Amino acid sequence: MLSRPLKDSQLYDALVSCFSQHLPQLPEPRQTRPSQAGPFPGERPGDTVPLDILLVEDNATNQKLALLVLERLGYRADVALNGRQALQALSQKRYDAVLMDLQMPEMDGLEATRRIRQELPPKAQPWVIAMTANAMDSDREQCFAAGMDDFLGKPIRVEALTAALLRCQPRRSEVAPERRVASGAVALTPLRTVMEGLPDAARIPGLESAALARLWAELGAQAAQILPELIDTALHSMPALLEDAYSALVRGHADDLGRAAHTLKSNAAWFGASALESQARDIELQADSGLLEDMPERLERCRTELEVTRLLLGRLRDSVLALSGA
Repeated sequence: MLSRPLKDSQLYDALVSCFSQHLPQLPEPRQTRPSQAGPFPGERPGDTVPLDILLVEDNATNQKLALLVLERLGYRADVALNGRQALQALSQKRYDAVLMDLQMPEMDGLEATRRIRQELPPKAQPWVIAMTANAMDSDREQCFAAGMDDFLGKPIRVEALTAALLRCQPRRSEVAPERRVASGAVALTPLRTVMEGLPDAARIPGLESAALARLWAELGAQAAQILPELIDTALHSMPALLEDAYSALVRGHADDLGRAAHTLKSNAAWFGASALESQARDIELQADSGLLEDMPERLERCRTELEVTRLLLGRLRDSVLALSGA
């Protein structure tokens, strides 16, 4: 059910929920090149297109997930916690690709990208890929206007990340040109197929099985070993994000409040905690609009939902640990 007045982001989230088995069309990169197939069967992208990657992400859960997905693709990445750290890292090392979160403290991804384009010499310019849980056209336009080359919605999908990385233009001369690019359109594995791969131990009432099935598929063969650790990270980071939101409210910093809610929303989405995701999204929208009058009540509702989510995630962790015999 959607309430009026209807916001673009609410409509988008509702449509994604209805058609989650389809991958939104990826935007064309800023610099277009001939489309060629890749990677070759049986090879990881990192085996054919080696890239030096910098991951710019301030949230521990999102960091861990992104690094795990990159590892599956044959890549290792350095990590920066915000735009300032990213600029420092880029001043010390040349990277082929930067995976750039948008909402971060100290310096956000848009400002960091503008600084990268202004301050780095042409030969040191990386391919900048935006990562955000907001995937509206206006967000894409902001990203490309700031100088970004590509755009990924969160939660990050293996297929989408693969396509984005293979669209990069690596500096390495030893990489054969014909192996540098995959076709722009990447088909997402049908939801029915993904659901069939989710074991009963990971089906927890109260958590959306479709989201958990996607996450299980992203983690691959080691899902039963990795997921409990990932849950522990989320159980630590999500309460901290809510406390950051409370602190921002006390200071009257709507931007910081919205950023904390945005990241909490992203974390909840990974695990299919739809009720918590909805509460966090509502707080983010209100904060972005500067409407803080009833925010204490909204945060309390979010805290209540977070406690429920923590119980569900604890149940999921214990069930998966029993499955793996840990």
